[in-house]
Amino acid sequence: MAKNILVAALFILGVSQVSSIKCYFCASTTDCADPVNTAAIETFDCENEQVCYKMGIRFQIAGLDQSAIARGCIPADSPCTAADLGLRISITSCHLCDTDLCNASVRLTGGIYAVLPMIVSLLIAKIKF
Repeated sequence: MAKNILVAALFILGVSQVSSIKCYFCASTTDCADPVNTAAIETFDCENEQVCYKMGIRFQIAGLDQSAIARGCIPADSPCTAADLGLRISITSCHLCDTDLCNASVRLTGGIYAVLPMIVSLLIAKIKF
């Protein structure tokens, strides 16, 4: 009995646990677009070595410009940049993140360096006018 418990314990310790992240998974101009309706879109467990992405896509249908958002999983080492794919399709934005359900939106971050030009502009406008 003790031998069976020891073998089971060694087996459990020898099995490596693989954890993956969960991402929102969709592509559309409605529920997937910003602000995203997280209640209406699916979630997906990514495979190992994958991260979440949010991508803006612009395309033409019948001569009309359209845009859509796509969200899902992508290999972590994939390039994620704006690009013209040809055939009137282009990636306008691409963002990667590596925590559960992080591709709901892109966080805007800014500190004093982001706000400082606006403050200086307001001060200059107030002095001149």
